Amino acid sequence: MSTEHTPTLAQMNARGQRIATAYYESGVLAGIQIGRAQVETEQAALWAEVAQHVRSLARVPAFDVLAERRGEPERAAAQRRVLADRGIA
Repeated sequence: MSTEHTPTLAQMNARGQRIATAYYESGVLAGIQIGRAQVETEQAALWAEVAQHVRSLARVPAFDVLAERRGEPERAAAQRRVLADRGIA
């Protein structure tokens, strides 16, 4: 764009300034709307990935159960005590 034929805002009359300002504001608002839509799309994809990960973690047995399966009853009991002391289980 050549500045030779494009007046600055200060060179415009009041009507031209209002029109130029309105177009500028419209562009800024459109840019914000486009950016927001992009972020919302990215966040939706991220939350879908997180939900999938959480579901996979929920299928893993608790640590005390795994310790029992490995033949470590003392370790399982210790884990249960820790959870009880912390008010988790």
